Amino acid sequence: MLDVDRLTRRVKQIASGWEDRLWIVFDEILEFDTFLPVVQAFDALGYGVTLRLTHEVLSGIWEALRDGRADLIVGAANEPPVIPGLR
Repeated sequence: MLDVDRLTRRVKQIASGWEDRLWIVFDEILEFDTFLPVVQAFDALGYGVTLRLTHEVLSGIWEALRDGRADLIVGAANEPPVIPGLR
């Protein structure tokens, strides 16, 4: 019964615009351990969103966003390059 409830909740979340996964790319200069408590707190909420966490160096973080290898970037330095549709 719990599995049916979870599945029902997931279907409603996705139908209302929730992503089923979130790809977060960190700049390598930032310590991942700093973000671990935030990631654990998000996971504890039980939304069922799969987090994929990776890191890049220098302008690679912007390239990851531009190339669709990131939904969210953290710690990007400098001004963003021209990326169509960037909000």
